[in-house]
Amino acid sequence: MKFDNDTYKSYEIISHGKYSSPITGESRFIPFVTIHNSALEVVELIEIHMETPPGDIETTWTKKMSIFKTKEFTLKLRFTIPQELTFGIRFDIDKHHELIDGILISQALYLDTGEYGHKFMTSESGQILIEVPRTSFGSTWDSVQLDYIKRILKKNGTPKKEVDKTAKEFIKTNREIWYWRGK
Repeated sequence: MKFDNDTYKSYEIISHGKYSSPITGESRFIPFVTIHNSALEVVELIEIHMETPPGDIETTWTKKMSIFKTKEFTLKLRFTIPQELTFGIRFDIDKHHELIDGILISQALYLDTGEYGHKFMTSESGQILIEVPRTSFGSTWDSVQLDYIKRILKKNGTPKKEVDKTAKEFIKTNREIWYWRGK
């Protein structure tokens, strides 16, 4: 992960979840994110990808430089082929910590565009599968997620001596879902 002060558009996730297919990822769950279709350059990028061979992309997990502890990470996507485009997808740890974990485990995500209330795999523009290699952000994330889960458990009244064990068990159980393979 790097601190990022580059200038590029970043988009809010309007819908997310997980998708499993025997064709992709050996039937493991792969996260999907939908951003609003007002991001016309992303809609166009997806349409171009639907008609061309796979392209080239560089992915980087970033965080805005701040003196305050931020709860937001951005997955910066830099496409070079078949079209040059750089943009980010914003992840709020309160809403998306399981989604971030799923992306790191599956090392991929589906990207889709649509309206609020949109259901994945129903978009007319289609979706693209993006490979997101596990980088050094993975170990950073493990620490961030553990601290986040501990904080939530403490806030919800879990006894102090059980917080660490319960947090690790929670993360382990959630990861088992991402590793599950449909048959």
